[in-house]
Amino acid sequence: MHMKPPSRTLEFARKEAEDVMFGSLDNLFSNTNIKPEEIGILVVNCSLFNTTPSFTDVIINKYKMKSSVKSFDLSGMGCSAGVISVDLAKGILQYEDDAGKLGVFLSKSVMPVAGLALRTNITTLGPLVLPLGEKLRYLIIIDEIENNLKLSPAHAEASRMTLHRFGNTSSSTIWYELAYIEAKGWMGKNNRIWQIALGGGFKCNRAVLVSLKNVKPSHLVSSNKGNPWEDCIHKYFM
Repeated sequence: MHMKPPSRTLEFARKEAEDVMFGSLDNLFSNTNIKPEEIGILVVNCSLFNTTPSFTDVIINKYKMKSSVKSFDLSGMGCSAGVISVDLAKGILQYEDDAGKLGVFLSKSVMPVAGLALRTNITTLGPLVLPLGEKLRYLIIIDEIENNLKLSPAHAEASRMTLHRFGNTSSSTIWYELAYIEAKGWMGKNNRIWQIALGGGFKCNRAVLVSLKNVKPSHLVSSNKGNPWEDCIHKYFM
């Protein structure tokens, strides 16, 4: 939603947030065939905008979710809030056990050497980049992570292309990057995705997600409808 001059009213900010959330949820329910009343846990994060009633209340009422749904509204946690939300959901859910009970598998462990390199990088880089312009700041962070962890350009491609197309979208950035990987068809069964989110404070949160199935490129399968890259992924290559 673009307005010139920009609207700074509470009403407009809430309308913009609701349009984004409702559009994403509509696609989610359509693509997964999950019904809103089947949802048992709802976690919502918004980096900067925090109002009453909360966004969880708005979503529960909009989609008529059951009254027993466990809802959590996170705000003010900056760009790293997306990973914090996943960790919160992980803590509530159960792992799949030997009896076959389903849950969520989410590992936050990373190689000790990579973890040490990342911590060192953040400690030395943070004070240097925070005063810089937003895009330059995030480009430097991506460059340094790639260099310090000895990653190839392909490993950082999703981050670079997301920054190019959407700019800094705060806590939702890692999900645009994940959607890029899916749209490219790079997501195979048992592949691991290391998500790193840097936020104000200065905070660093990370999670390792394991893919449960192969994901075909967006242009080859209709189930990826709603992927934000589906109309332009063919333009991005390195």
